[in-house]
Amino acid sequence: MQAMILAAGMGKRLGDLTKDNTKCMLEVNGKTLIEQSFEKMSQVGVTRCIMVVGYKQENVRLLLGDCFKEIEVVYVENPVYATTNNIYSLYLAK
Repeated sequence: MQAMILAAGMGKRLGDLTKDNTKCMLEVNGKTLIEQSFEKMSQVGVTRCIMVVGYKQENVRLLLGDCFKEIEVVYVENPVYATTNNIYSLYLAK
């Protein structure tokens, strides 16, 4: 089973919380949101995740690598994340 996560945006509405990192890298209860998502995906049998990244993508790539929780991670870059929206990120991932 595959999953897709759109994580290219800047998360401007979160203000200072996302000034130096992307939304999915925010910590809640000691783990990043992306780590929590991958744990849940692993529990339900996801084996591959397509991640659309843009803003601060290097942080996501460092944390997840090419495989996380036995889930293959395939990155798709949205180089114009600052001027586009989720629909464009979804289009890139197709």
